[in-house]
Amino acid sequence: MSVITVMVLTVVVVAMIHVTYGSFIMNSGKLVGFRRVEDINDDSLSV
Repeated sequence: MSVITVMVLTVVVVAMIHVTYGSFIMNSGKLVGFRRVEDINDDSLSV
């Protein structure tokens, strides 16, 4: 039971962090992620 409790608490904490800092993480993720995706696309197109 303790393992299940820890897993549930972890999910709850992660969900709270997502709700609280979701927009900031998404914005920073877009800045970094889209650049990486564009680089990958450029590489695939050039090859």
